[in-house]
Amino acid sequence: MLAGRSWEITSEGNVLMSLRDGCIETTARRVQREIVQALIEGWLVPAGAGAGLDTLSDFLRTADFPALRTQRRELYGDVPCRVKICRQGDGAVRCHLEGNSMIRHVSTELAEKKKRA
Repeated sequence: MLAGRSWEITSEGNVLMSLRDGCIETTARRVQREIVQALIEGWLVPAGAGAGLDTLSDFLRTADFPALRTQRRELYGDVPCRVKICRQGDGAVRCHLEGNSMIRHVSTELAEKKKRA
């Protein structure tokens, strides 16, 4: 993690966040604002920063946050944990709770079911 920050962006464009002061949604929105500010100020220029911002923005736009919080109690933010937001090869954005299996991006699943119907 960056000094003083609760997040980082990998060279692949994944966003790693620490949940400790809010739920998954609140933390993701705060991190998005901080990334935008860092890009504007010019101090954040690692490879993957643009892709990371796009991935996080898509996550915020499409995630079913109540369903995610229901799936994993840790995503309420009352237990400190680390989360990775990443885009898979199929283009779907997923949330991964560190140390646990992948949490399927619920709204993506619903969209896929609607396409097939």
